Amino acid sequence: MIAEGVGTAAQLDALRELGCDRAQGYLIGRPMPGPEFEQLLRSWGRMPRLAAA
Repeated sequence: MIAEGVGTAAQLDALRELGCDRAQGYLIGRPMPGPEFEQLLRSWGRMPRLAAA
């Protein structure tokens, strides 16, 4: 499950408590041009998880 539109730390905390370990929204990252996004994805290696592994 991926939560969409996460804009505050309180929302992110509530999602973690509900067991959601993936999210997107302005709190996570602002919109960016395609080439910048590709570079960001390459630097991560994979999508980061919200929950501690």
